[in-house]
Amino acid sequence: MNATERDLDIARRHEARLLLLAGAAYVAIVAVAEWATLETPLDPLGSGVYTFLSIALAARYIPWSKLPFDSPVRHVLPWAVLGLGLVVAIAVVLQGHATLFFYLAAAEGGLTFLRRRDRLLWVVAISAVAFLVHLFFHGWPAAGTQALEIVPAFLLLVIAADLLLRQESQRTRVERLLAELREAHLRLTDYTAQAEALAIAEERTRLAREIHDTVGHTLTALDVQVQLVRRLPADHAEARREALERAGSLIEEGLADSRRAVKALRPGALDTFSLPEAIASLLANFRVTTGIDAIWQVQGEAVSLPPSLGVPLYRAAQEALTNVTRYAAASQVRVTLSFAPEEVALTVEDDGRGGEANPGFGLRGMRERAEALGGEFSAGPGPERGFRVEMKLPR
Repeated sequence: MNATERDLDIARRHEARLLLLAGAAYVAIVAVAEWATLETPLDPLGSGVYTFLSIALAARYIPWSKLPFDSPVRHVLPWAVLGLGLVVAIAVVLQGHATLFFYLAAAEGGLTFLRRRDRLLWVVAISAVAFLVHLFFHGWPAAGTQALEIVPAFLLLVIAADLLLRQESQRTRVERLLAELREAHLRLTDYTAQAEALAIAEERTRLAREIHDTVGHTLTALDVQVQLVRRLPADHAEARREALERAGSLIEEGLADSRRAVKALRPGALDTFSLPEAIASLLANFRVTTGIDAIWQVQGEAVSLPPSLGVPLYRAAQEALTNVTRYAAASQVRVTLSFAPEEVALTVEDDGRGGEANPGFGLRGMRERAEALGGEFSAGPGPERGFRVEMKLPR
């Protein structure tokens, strides 16, 4: 329980004590007023019984004054209290025309019964009892006059009790709703923290994929050029120079892509070209740097794609070609970009040695990209030989 809840609980307990003490004071005032207005004074025994019953009614409030107003203990002995009030009311009527205890009994019933129908039935019952008692002891004219006085008053008392109970019920409901809102706020705060942590983790993973794809592709292509320079004889200066120039270009392109990846930007090729043009340029560099024959196809009507689709497809082509260079020992690779009304798909197939997919970071990153966009990814042996990578993304 926080400080605000403690303050509210203390305030409610204080209010409950005031209400209960006010009820006890009301009983005491009624008892004194009844005793003072009796037409026939009570003898000592009658006064003692009257005092005891009045104190018993008032004491109903005192032991529970520290409990909340809606505590179940408050309704432990409702029937006993109401019956006691009726006994006192009838007893004092026997001594004269005093009827204040009937008012007390009516008010007690209004506060005791939780259902409105029960409160109305109690008014009817208490009115009937009061009328019959007066009719029996004082005759018709006095009983009729008394009924005209007490029935409206009983109704007003019960209506007041009904309003008080409704107000208390509304307050309890509001406090329950506030407690639920506080709990929901705490859950929302916890969910927000979890979402932030997840977003940070996803962003780190995404950047790791970007850097892996960029740096991995660049370093693989650069390694091919370095190995070429090493194998070339010393008298092939022109070929060595061309290989070194290609290596320098690869380094520059890799650095540029790395900077863009760190800044969460899309690949540099997509800043200048459309996705089909960017992949075609990627394949042209692949042919030059690896010597592997590359076949490029675009199926369907090519349309402009948003970066959220273009970047993953370009990275998938980049990573698949990197894997061909590293592992496939292939002589040919076929890359197909297919545009359909509902999806766009990239397929990379080679004629190398194939085998099962190696669950490395590159393939895992491509799968994560596809699944994050509601797409599909597959990697494994080709239909006849070699290796096949396919990514499908919904448009």
